[in-house]
Amino acid sequence: MEKRLKKYNIQVREMLDNDKLPKNFFELHKQKIAEFHGERMAHLHVTLFFAGLAIIAIASRLFLTQFFDGSVYGIILNIASGLIALILVVLEIFYVRHYFQLENGLQKVYKLTDEIFEKSNSK
Repeated sequence: MEKRLKKYNIQVREMLDNDKLPKNFFELHKQKIAEFHGERMAHLHVTLFFAGLAIIAIASRLFLTQFFDGSVYGIILNIASGLIALILVVLEIFYVRHYFQLENGLQKVYKLTDEIFEKSNSK
């Protein structure tokens, strides 16, 4: 999606700079923004879901360490829950980074919307 946003930004910027906007481009642009917004919301839900899983994994790790201190099962459970928590936290970091880039890309598209609106109304 990041590549599509960048490509779309470049295409629209070229059309704006060359003054080659089709007559109904503002409506098409609004549809494209709606598509990008839908994908952004899907990514937000995935990011929040994995954040919840990471919090649950960390909480269970802290909870399990109090009950299974010295036994072999406790040590194995401790290591396993720690690994799961670590994997989920690292995964969440990448999801947050990806979502941040999507959000910034969409903000650039929103800025282009104002320019498109001005150009289409000035004709």
